[in-house]
Amino acid sequence: MKNTYIHTYIHTYNKDIDYIVWGYGNAYELFAKSVGDICSIRYIVDSDVAKQGKTTDRIEVKPPHILEGEDKYNTKIIIIPTGDIADQIIAELKIMGFDESCYCFANDIIIVFNYWYKRKIVIPIASICITTKCSLNCHGCVEYIPYLKEQHHIEMEVIKRDIDLLFNKVDFCGEIAFSAGENLLNEELGEIIDYIYSNYSDKYLRISVNTNGTVLIKPDLLESIKKADCQIRISKYSASSKIEQIILLLKENHINYLVNDNFTFGTKIRGEWFDFGDPLVSHNKSIEEKKYLFKNCQFYCRILHNGTVYYCCPQFGATIVGLYSANRENEILNLNKANEMDIIKFFLSYNEYGYINFCDRCDGMGTSV
Repeated sequence: MKNTYIHTYIHTYNKDIDYIVWGYGNAYELFAKSVGDICSIRYIVDSDVAKQGKTTDRIEVKPPHILEGEDKYNTKIIIIPTGDIADQIIAELKIMGFDESCYCFANDIIIVFNYWYKRKIVIPIASICITTKCSLNCHGCVEYIPYLKEQHHIEMEVIKRDIDLLFNKVDFCGEIAFSAGENLLNEELGEIIDYIYSNYSDKYLRISVNTNGTVLIKPDLLESIKKADCQIRISKYSASSKIEQIILLLKENHINYLVNDNFTFGTKIRGEWFDFGDPLVSHNKSIEEKKYLFKNCQFYCRILHNGTVYYCCPQFGATIVGLYSANRENEILNLNKANEMDIIKFFLSYNEYGYINFCDRCDGMGTSV
């Protein structure tokens, strides 16, 4: 990607526009922190009645139906959420009469505005693999862990090297997440959290820890989580046997947490399991089909492992378990060799092909794909 891409983006979306923002949840905090001083916001919309009113920065939160009175051609809307929520928002906007020229995504604004106006590399999220061990054996696992013959924890040296490399290359990261297996199985998780907090607390907004609700949090890890003000994200499956104990412990210690529940394999409904497909099956999609899926897939994540950044969890998982080889130029980012523009384009989901080859084996996320 050349600067012409960013120049074109800035011509369409820039700091001189008064935006409407859709979404006043967790992700809004990063958006406000990173571009709030250069992005003019008229008001925010959110479907949660409890959030409607005034925010701390005196921007009014209104119900979504208020958009029906807006100009369908000149209004610019920034969508804060990603994933299936973003997909639902896009569907609602289309029903109201807005087309894709009227909306953009907060992650893109965060990356482009910070680079264009501040010359800073700011990324929304980076996930780091700390273990491939898991306490469950889920059919349809997003990272295909059950295919692994030998599960293992990632060496501390590799993890610390990845963390150092990341913060050497970027100025700020919204969220540091841990991905792949069940993170609470790694006895060194507390040390990993302490390392990030002690060395880089001014370079990220939040550390989040994903868990499947089957492993209790030990006292020493609990202290590290409290100290770093981590957020715990619990996936509530039918096999999540210790979830109530975990939630009680988090409440007693005033630790921020989220619960994703009502998971059922094979569905495409919010809060439920997304089946991304079998990575061993090539669908022989046309180039245009792969471009469409890559553009419209709402599964935004970037996974850093051993100096390499992968586009998404399914691509990463299929690679580490040996079901796929993500070693092509358009599919991975060698962070050691990457320059500023390499990082910008990768986190903007931009490449010269308009897709990644793994899209041929994946069904994507969201009804639009």
